[in-house]
Amino acid sequence: RSNRATRLTTPATKKARRGDDVVGAHRTDGGPPVPSREEDAAPRVVGSSSTTTWTPPPTEMPVTTKGGITFCDDGRTVLSSGEPGPPMADVAHAMSTNGAGQAADHGDAETAASEPRNTKKKMASSSSSSSSAAEPAASSAHEPARERPLVIAQRAKDLGNGALSKGDLTLAVMLYSEALEVLLQRAEDDDHPDATTTTSSSQRRRPETDDDDEAPEDNTHSTDDDDAEVTALTTVLYANRAMAHIKAESYGLAIADAEAAIKLDPTYVKAYYRRGSANMAIGKYKQALKDFRSVCKLRPTDKDARSKLKACDKAAKQLAFAAAIESQHGGLGYSTDEAAVDASAIVVEDAYDGPRLDDEALGASSDEIVVSDDFVRQAMDRFRDQKLVHRRYVIRILQRVRTILDAEPSLVDLAFGSGSSSSSKEEDDASSDETTSNGEATHYTICGDVHGQYYDLLRVFDLNGVPSATNPYVFNGDFVDRGSFSFEVVMTLFMLKARHPRSIHLNRGNHETKNMTKIYGFEGEVKHKFDVAVLALFHECFCALPLAACLEHKIFVVHGGLSSDDDVTLDDVRKLERRKEPPDAGLMCDLLWSDPQPTPGRAPSKRGVGLSFGPDVTKRFLERNDLNLVIRSHEVRDNGYELEHDGNLITVFSAPNYCDAMGNKGAFVKIGRDLVPKFTTYDAAPHPQIRPMAYASPSFGVL
Repeated sequence: RSNRATRLTTPATKKARRGDDVVGAHRTDGGPPVPSREEDAAPRVVGSSSTTTWTPPPTEMPVTTKGGITFCDDGRTVLSSGEPGPPMADVAHAMSTNGAGQAADHGDAETAASEPRNTKKKMASSSSSSSSAAEPAASSAHEPARERPLVIAQRAKDLGNGALSKGDLTLAVMLYSEALEVLLQRAEDDDHPDATTTTSSSQRRRPETDDDDEAPEDNTHSTDDDDAEVTALTTVLYANRAMAHIKAESYGLAIADAEAAIKLDPTYVKAYYRRGSANMAIGKYKQALKDFRSVCKLRPTDKDARSKLKACDKAAKQLAFAAAIESQHGGLGYSTDEAAVDASAIVVEDAYDGPRLDDEALGASSDEIVVSDDFVRQAMDRFRDQKLVHRRYVIRILQRVRTILDAEPSLVDLAFGSGSSSSSKEEDDASSDETTSNGEATHYTICGDVHGQYYDLLRVFDLNGVPSATNPYVFNGDFVDRGSFSFEVVMTLFMLKARHPRSIHLNRGNHETKNMTKIYGFEGEVKHKFDVAVLALFHECFCALPLAACLEHKIFVVHGGLSSDDDVTLDDVRKLERRKEPPDAGLMCDLLWSDPQPTPGRAPSKRGVGLSFGPDVTKRFLERNDLNLVIRSHEVRDNGYELEHDGNLITVFSAPNYCDAMGNKGAFVKIGRDLVPKFTTYDAAPHPQIRPMAYASPSFGVL
C-alpha cells in the first residue's frame, strides 16, 4: 500500500529524506514512542485500505464544481459524496492522460497484451469520451441543468483510467470508487435497484437512440436504457478497480471486485481473468483454474488465457505433490534428498577468479565451514559487478546456514551486549569473537523488505555499516522476489549469518515460500544462475527461518502482523513448528501475511490471505504480553516507514522505489538501549538495467 499522496513534509522528515536521522518522540506516560506534534499535524491516511482520505478543506474556502468534483482555492478537492478528495495537482495529473484507455470496452482500464480483449460495443455515454475531462459535458435540451450521474461516473472512470496508466494506484482506486458511489446513489435516489443487481446480457446492449422513428416522442432517455447503461458501466468500474487492486497487491479486494462484476454480468471475460490472476498471485491455484477455464470457454482462441491455464494447472499439481512430500518427511515442507549435495565432489576450475573457502579438509560436511570477512567482502564486490560465487561455495554456505537456523527458536529473544540471548552453544562456538568483551552493542538496526534490490541493500550498509558484534541487525523478511538481484541479496545475508550468527537475525517473510518464489521471480532466477539443487537448499533454509524476534522483551518484530486470536502470547509463537510451507490460515499465516488497519477490530485482508487488525487489537496484544511496541514490514510506505496505531506499531520498508515504479523512500529503524526508535530514510541506488521480475515465468506475469 503506497501513501504517496500523504507524504510527511515536516522538518524532521525533510532531514530524513537527505539520509539524516530522525529520533522518535518519547511518550510522557512511559509507553512506546509516538510521532512529534509536527508529524501529528501532517496529512495522514484515515480511510480504509482501498480508499485514501485527506483532511477536508475549511468550509469557507471558495469552491468550483466540475464533473462531480469540487475544486477548492487551497488546492484540494471534495468528491460529490461529500468526502475529501485528492489534491488538485493529482487530479490534473490524471486529467492529462484522459482518454488513454477509452478505446477498448467502454474505456476499460489498460487492456494489456496479457489480457483478453473484450469485444463488446463501447457504451454511448453523452459524448464523455470525446469531451475534455476538465470540463463538464453539455446537458441535452431534454435534461435537467445538473449533469446526469452517468456522465459524472463516466468522467470519474476516465480520470481513474488515466491515473492507473500513470501508476497512481491510490488515486485510481479512489476515482473508480467515486464513480461507483455516484451510480449507487443514483440507484437509491431514483429507486432503481436493478442498477446494482444481476441483469441479463440482452439488457446491456447499447440503446438504439439513433433511429428517430424508434425514439420516444419527447426524445428523453428511457428508464430501461439508463438501467442497461448503468449496469454496463458499473461492471466495468468493478473490473477496473480490480485491476488497480491487483497492481497494488491488494488481491483480496481485487477478488471481491471481480466477483461483483461477474454477478452483474456473468459473460464479462475480464472479471474472470482478473479474479483468476488475483487468486494465482496468492497461490490459490485451484480457484484460479476455474476462472481461467471460464475465460477459455468464453474466448476459446485466446492464447494467453490458455497459457495461464496451463501454468496454473501445473502449479496446482506441483502444490499437491509438495503436500505429499511434506506428509512423507515428518511435516517438513521439502524433501531432504532434493538438497543432499556433496559439495566436496564439486570441482572448482582453475579459471575461477572469485573468493575461495578453505574447505578441502572438510569432506561432505559443511558444519565446520569458516566464512571469513575477506570472503564476504570479495563476494559482495563480485555481486556488485554482476558476477557469481562458485557453486561449490554457495552450497557450502547454504548448508552451514541451514544448520545455524535449525538451531534457533521460532521466536528469537534479543538483548543488548551479547547478541541473541537465546543463542545455542553451537552458535557460541561458531562466533567466539562476538562476546561482550569485544564491545557491547548499543543498538539494533531493523530493516524491512528488501525484495531483491541488491544495490539498495549495499546502500544500507554504506549508511549504517555491515553487521558485526557492535552493529547487530534484524532483517524482517521478504529478502527475495520482485527485484532481479534476489540471489545476491539473500546470499549476502546468508554469508553474513554464517560469519556472524549472533549479529544478524533473519525473520521469515511471506515471500520466503515456494508459492511466492515460483510466481515472483526467485525460483526462475536461481534456476537461471545455478540449478534446482541450489534452489532446494534455499527452500530448506527458508523453512528454517525464525518467524519473529523480541528485543529486550519489549519490542516484537514480525514480518506481517498479529493474530486473529486475542489470547495469543509470545509463548504460542515460540511453540510454533515453523519448518514447513506456511498454511493458508492460523497463527503462522497471520504472522507472515496480516496488515494493520486504521479502524478498530479485525477485517478480512485486502490481500486475500491473513487479516487486517485495528489499533485496539495491537493495544491488547501489547498489554497481554507486557510489550511496548510492534515493528513489522510487509507493505510499501511512501517515506519508508510509518508510525501507526497511536504509536504502538511501526511499519518499516527498505526497498526504495519499489519495483522501479513506486517512487517511495527506503528506511531502517535503529533501536537504542532506551528502546526509542530512530529512523533513517534514503533514496534508491542506481542499478544495472535489468527490469524487476526479469526471471519470472511469463505465465505468472500478473503485474
